[in-house]
Amino acid sequence: MGHTRPKITEEHIAQIQRLLDRNPEWNRSRLSVELCEIWEWKNPLGVAKDISCRDLLRELDKTGLIKLPPPHHRTRQPGTSADKIKLISHNTELVEADLSELMPIKIEIVSKKDDIIVFKSYIEKYHYLNYERSIGESMRYAVKSSNGTPLACMMFGAAAWKCKPRDGFIGWSDDTRIKGLYYITNNVRNLIFPWDHVAYCTSCCTLLGGLSA
Repeated sequence: MGHTRPKITEEHIAQIQRLLDRNPEWNRSRLSVELCEIWEWKNPLGVAKDISCRDLLRELDKTGLIKLPPPHHRTRQPGTSADKIKLISHNTELVEADLSELMPIKIEIVSKKDDIIVFKSYIEKYHYLNYERSIGESMRYAVKSSNGTPLACMMFGAAAWKCKPRDGFIGWSDDTRIKGLYYITNNVRNLIFPWDHVAYCTSCCTLLGGLSA
């Protein structure tokens, strides 16, 4: 089936139910991984899209088409939650300059563990939506001046499966949306830091982020 979300038929429902009946010890994660292998539902790098598959299974369970096993909750020690955001102290000295004085603007992929911690702290402290765990593919970017001063950060994630205004604007039917969804992304967070008082910096950062994504 490839990269796109499969269209669920009665045959798929029966297939899911057979797996559940034959493997009562499986949790939802184990089931989603197995289905991704059977349906060849993977990203372009060949990694199973099991999180997306779990979302699909929950939808089917909610509508009563299948009956999933209860969610498996891992027991964690207090303060060790994978979603806990560590808040970091930042330099908040005002940046007041002409945009030309900060050029060339640098945009860097945030991938190292320590940098991701700082990135999450920025979003949690300064974005009105705070930081939430991203689902599916995601990319984080840091925007800096030529001398390395942080100006903004952005996060892009997998596009929503359906979005009526977007799909109508593009002119997508259900079939073309399924084929084309992989080629677009969703701007999950776009944060200009409160100490960034540089005129036109917002437009510049947004443009750079769009080109990078």
